[in-house]
Amino acid sequence: MTYENFISVLTEKLQAKMENDTQIKIHKILKNNHVQLDGLAFHNSNNQASPTIYINDYFIQYEEGDSIEIIVQEIYSLYENNKDTLHFDIEFIKDFNNIKQRIAYKIINYDSNPELLENIPHKKFLDLAIVYYLILGKDIAGNMTTLIQNQHLDFWNVDIHTIHKLSEYNTPLLLPYTIRDMEDVLTELLLEDMKNEEAVPLIKEAQDTSNPMYVLTNDIGINGAACMLYDDILSEAAKKIGSDLIILPSSIHEILLVPRDSEISLKEFVEMVSDINETTVEPEDRLSNQVYLYSLENNSITLASADSMKA
Repeated sequence: MTYENFISVLTEKLQAKMENDTQIKIHKILKNNHVQLDGLAFHNSNNQASPTIYINDYFIQYEEGDSIEIIVQEIYSLYENNKDTLHFDIEFIKDFNNIKQRIAYKIINYDSNPELLENIPHKKFLDLAIVYYLILGKDIAGNMTTLIQNQHLDFWNVDIHTIHKLSEYNTPLLLPYTIRDMEDVLTELLLEDMKNEEAVPLIKEAQDTSNPMYVLTNDIGINGAACMLYDDILSEAAKKIGSDLIILPSSIHEILLVPRDSEISLKEFVEMVSDINETTVEPEDRLSNQVYLYSLENNSITLASADSMKA
């Protein structure tokens, strides 16, 4: 069965199991780094919608031997078991007063997302883009979110400055940061038989070094690389470590902090980041192949260079 036929059969069989007023729609959704996914959305007559259930991986599951019936039942059960908490009122997000405390930011790569950035408000930061999203509630994956589009600003009648200021205030409150020593993270990963290895893709590479490293993310481990923009986080970390910091972009979900006086060269760090991006990190989760430098004296993040590393 081709992928197109799989989608057609899957949606037909799922629709047959739905209540009369629930309609399934397929959407092609552009994600981070040019990744395009097909998703199922469930709509009903009460003007409610649900988060998208992406079906690309289900086709892989089908190709590996699961029957279409098993996959249909899996998706249906997922929907049924969570539908009361997953649905949200579309009209709710049209009122800015309802959602202004739910606006958060995350960071993605600027040059890898030209098409996506055309349609969403954003601010450039080094080789990255700060983009904004709504945290609408909890879903099976953690937070139920939707990316803020340019059209949202139009019907809210607000500008990007307003969105940015709100996100600066909200994000640290909604998604508090965590900084953990690499050794603690490695211990947990080993205890869990490396089940979460992909969550911190540079860790496995880093364990071969004697240099201290720290993992910075948020409390749910999703879009946690944005924590490096929180007020005073890097300055406090640098003071405790007693050094300016080298920042390694592990993924959009977390970064690694290394003392600037590390014995590893900039070239080695860049090679490490690039290699892990190519071999371990899913395309949608890649943040950058660059290495950054945090200066405590200037309280600033810059792109690391051979000259800045020697300074």
